[in-house]
Amino acid sequence: MKNPILLVIISCIFFALAACKQGGSSSSKITLTDTKGRSIECQILERREDEVDILRTDNGREYTLPIANLSQGSKRKILAFPLVSDAKLRERAHLEQLKRNVKIEIVYDHKTDSITDRSGNTIYTWGDLLTKHGYWYGFVNVSSGGHRQEALDFGVTEYPSLVIDGKVIRLSGIEGAYGSSSSPDGTFAVNVPVFEKNLVEKINEMLLEHE
Repeated sequence: MKNPILLVIISCIFFALAACKQGGSSSSKITLTDTKGRSIECQILERREDEVDILRTDNGREYTLPIANLSQGSKRKILAFPLVSDAKLRERAHLEQLKRNVKIEIVYDHKTDSITDRSGNTIYTWGDLLTKHGYWYGFVNVSSGGHRQEALDFGVTEYPSLVIDGKVIRLSGIEGAYGSSSSPDGTFAVNVPVFEKNLVEKINEMLLEHE
């Protein structure tokens, strides 16, 4: 006679495996191939009707791919992932409006006017980074004229920092920042993909708290 408990366990395992095959997980790595036969390994961040946001595993950067440019097999993989919700799309549209209407002040001195890697190679200026993500910004260079007092009025005592609606983001506290002492010439050094991702998340969080 067959053991009924064993049968139940086997059935549960079977259905669990079937569910894993049918549904996509944003934390799992998959390989996508385009219509020209080029392949990349990535994680799926978000699927919309016509495009998908991915995180490439080789460089840690995010990209948006048109689904129409993918092979039929890759399209089937993408369709296993749920569509982004309407609420999420509305939040994103609201965030884009806030990016245009809320000014970010970049407060820095002559040593921290750009972002470098740990070897001291310049990767971005602050303007380049904020422009890349669509933010409205201005500069406060404390090495010039009376701007140091302006920085103090903002409540900034460490450079570089960002000020959003009177609130200060101390950039050395963002995950991925090594701090100015890590670079030979005293510039602001970071692990670029990690720092950029966490900084953008922090800025967006503060913008959405603006109202």
